[in-house]
Amino acid sequence: MLLLRRGMSSMPEGVYHAAADRLLGIVERRLEILEETMDDVDVEYSQGVLNINLGTKGIWVLNKQGPNQQIWWSSPLSGPRRYEYVQGDRWVNTRDDNQDILGSLAKEIEEVCGVRI
Repeated sequence: MLLLRRGMSSMPEGVYHAAADRLLGIVERRLEILEETMDDVDVEYSQGVLNINLGTKGIWVLNKQGPNQQIWWSSPLSGPRRYEYVQGDRWVNTRDDNQDILGSLAKEIEEVCGVRI
């Protein structure tokens, strides 16, 4: 499996898109439980953008940023973040805390919905 670390050369474009699509697909599938169990929840993935609308609890957006080979995150709780692919299928916050995107999202969803994904 491809291993990348900050400061190393970027991955081939096709590899980036496959890894980003895989991540966003995983998130979409994990959030299906919210759509099935809660009202006012809409999760939609289209053209590299995953919108997670939790009604009055807020809207999260995860989107591919091909030129930077990142996933950008917008959250009503933690604000904007940028995630980079660093090893295997792991994406981490590049600015401050090196948190994994799946763990960060699960924590925020549980905080606002009381549901573990």
